[in-house]
Amino acid sequence: MIGTEYGIGGVGCAEGLLERSSGRPLLSWPYDSPEKLREAGYHFDGWGQCRAPECRARLHFYVTPKGKRMPMDPETCQPHWASCKAVQRFKRPAEKTEALFP
Repeated sequence: MIGTEYGIGGVGCAEGLLERSSGRPLLSWPYDSPEKLREAGYHFDGWGQCRAPECRARLHFYVTPKGKRMPMDPETCQPHWASCKAVQRFKRPAEKTEALFP
């Protein structure tokens, strides 16, 4: 598996994994290893699997510095929503706000 030298439980994050279709990075995310996540205040919270039937990817869960659980792809240390096949299923509708100046 890619990047096993970094891992938690033998699985780690690979640096510079590119999107297969375009050759561009999946997203601009500053953390590409578990060590960098820990330095930024994230901590590993266990394994999981995406709930979407069309995805079902294996995930790492990290707790963010603000205390929220965040699913991450184990091979890339990218937030799972960057690669999930069913990302629209999990998007929350935007909140409507009133105009400050009518």
